[in-house]
Amino acid sequence: MKITLLAQGSTLQQRAKGHWGIAFLIGQEILFDAFGDAHALEQAIQSKKVDLSCLKHIVISHDHWDHTNGLWSILPRCPQASVYVCRRVSSRLKESIRSFRVKLVEVQKPVRIVRGVHTAGQIKGLIKDQIIYEQSLVISSLQGLTLLTGCSHPGILSVVNHVHEHFHKMPCRVIGGLHLKDTPAQEIKNIAHQLKKDGVKTIIPLHCTGKQAVRIFKRVFKKECCAWPAGKKAIQS
Repeated sequence: MKITLLAQGSTLQQRAKGHWGIAFLIGQEILFDAFGDAHALEQAIQSKKVDLSCLKHIVISHDHWDHTNGLWSILPRCPQASVYVCRRVSSRLKESIRSFRVKLVEVQKPVRIVRGVHTAGQIKGLIKDQIIYEQSLVISSLQGLTLLTGCSHPGILSVVNHVHEHFHKMPCRVIGGLHLKDTPAQEIKNIAHQLKKDGVKTIIPLHCTGKQAVRIFKRVFKKECCAWPAGKKAIQS
């Protein structure tokens, strides 16, 4: 299964311009998150020659602008798509999606999307004492499980343990936002070592992970921690 990184924003300069968030294409049928800049996402879709008529499933990790803004330009052209959101997201987001007359799927437990691809189910997290619910994607292959994350607001260790509990395997590869940009260095070190101990082999930290966290993960995982391969459209799960 091909995983294509359509768009991501990870620097303070990008965030200031609204070029923030993340969006992945899995195969030709599944979009995971919709970035924060609709125009930038549209440019990525055109440059990577994505055929939106093939898009059948759109999975939104959580209810934040940097993961949803691109939806509103995509949905008018994808009336056949089903949109998967956590059951406990805001009614505002649900109503906005329904207004495009697409099928809305409210996720609580893990749900099979297509063969070999599941949403992990909603997980509860906290941001500055505010409750948030988030889901990730789990892609299975002969190589093992690949975990795609939007922001990992519930904590990446909690997300990985949740996947282990429901899929009876540890993900061997983690790709996406880890939301460690404001986390103390020692805590990041503990998380990195625990992930490695738990069986995560490869990690590709993106979006909201933070520069300090990326440096620490590189020291812990060495060659098995890398940026998205430069100039590469997609990687194989």
